[in-house]
Amino acid sequence: IWAYLLLIFLPTCLFAYFYYERTSALLEKEVTGSMLQAIRQVEINVSYRLSKIQELSDIMMMNQDLSKYLSVTPNETVLGQLQEVKQLTHIVDSIQGNDEIYRVRLYVHDSKIYSSEHVNFFSLSDIEKEDWYREVYDKQGGIVWFPTHKQRYLGDDNGKYVFSCARIIKDPYNFHRILGLLILDVPEDMLYRILDQVDFPHAAGSAVILDETGRIASGGDKAMIGQPFPDGGAFDEIRSSREGVHLIGRGSGQMYVIYATIPSVGWKIVAQIPAKSINRDNLTYTTMNALMMVSASLLLFLFASLAIFAAVTESMVRRVRQITSMVKREGVEHLDGQASMKGGAFLQLEKSVQGLLGAMKHYMEEYYSSKTKEREAELRALQAQINPHFLYNTLEMINWMAIRRGAGEISAMLNALAKYFRLSLSRGKDVLTVRDELALVRVYVEIQQNRFPNSFRFETDVDEDVLDLPI
Repeated sequence: IWAYLLLIFLPTCLFAYFYYERTSALLEKEVTGSMLQAIRQVEINVSYRLSKIQELSDIMMMNQDLSKYLSVTPNETVLGQLQEVKQLTHIVDSIQGNDEIYRVRLYVHDSKIYSSEHVNFFSLSDIEKEDWYREVYDKQGGIVWFPTHKQRYLGDDNGKYVFSCARIIKDPYNFHRILGLLILDVPEDMLYRILDQVDFPHAAGSAVILDETGRIASGGDKAMIGQPFPDGGAFDEIRSSREGVHLIGRGSGQMYVIYATIPSVGWKIVAQIPAKSINRDNLTYTTMNALMMVSASLLLFLFASLAIFAAVTESMVRRVRQITSMVKREGVEHLDGQASMKGGAFLQLEKSVQGLLGAMKHYMEEYYSSKTKEREAELRALQAQINPHFLYNTLEMINWMAIRRGAGEISAMLNALAKYFRLSLSRGKDVLTVRDELALVRVYVEIQQNRFPNSFRFETDVDEDVLDLPI
């Protein structure tokens, strides 16, 4: 057993451990690499959709009718503005009809009567004091992306999760003049549909899109939108990297953070994968291999042990056969002078066998001695049986002699004495009944009454049920 543990089982376990560690590292690298490819594909799809949204905003910004209508002087007639809003609505509907766009919002000067329409047209003065407006203004016509938020619309109090792109509309003839602000609202569902197509082979995980501050912009749990991503501080470490794989946590709580950046907006697509889910299949596979290796090594060890056992025990069997033949041929007494085989593999066993044979001789001598003593005891018992009979016969003869001479009292005493001896010897028995013991007592008392007449009175009071019980 120790040889097996030290030479086979322990090395096999060490090999299985290193094999598991190595295959785990390779599997983790392979799986995380394939997941990174899946995240890259999501980034490509999202970037493509965002580029289409940017193209739509470019199309609207380059529409000459849009800048013409928004730059009309405030002295325009009401009828002219109604005609203007009709044309603008046609432009907005052409953009809003795309699947990527949920709502087009145009912020125009208060001089436009449709600035209070609050469906597609809004007042520019209402947002000029907002912080985000200054950010859009500073871009001087460039696109500013706003992460997912809940936007409420006229007639929809519940609102809808959207992310938006915004840009300033400038007068093409006077670049310093602001004609309005364009916002395109895109439904968050568009991002989630792309995320939902991500497949994580050999692992269980989920992917989300984070904005530049680390807050969730899109994911399966809508209640988490706008909340910080629970990544254990990993976002601070991956913020400056474009893409990669990052391991966080310790022990069984280790997580792989796999991420890629959407260049146009600076957002990150992040997936969290528990390390143990990656290793689950590997653990099963490695465990089976380890069991197979240990089983194979055990079988090899058993075969080797049987071969060694067969070779080693051959000398013992040969020696036992020699001893058996010697005992049959010459008797046990000739074993005392027999020496053990020199260099025998079972020297201790041979000594034990010789000791056993010596003990057997000793027991045989004791057996002969005990049988002799038993025979002597039988003879003594026979002698003890003969002497009482001789005594009984002698007393009987004296009794008849007393009867012939008319000595009745002497005859009664002799009968009582003979009966007493007969009962007290009990025929060599150690156990007799209460009835016999009482008979012995009566005889003894009868003798004593003859010796001391009229000196005492004797009575017995015994239950009949106990007379035959052994005593």
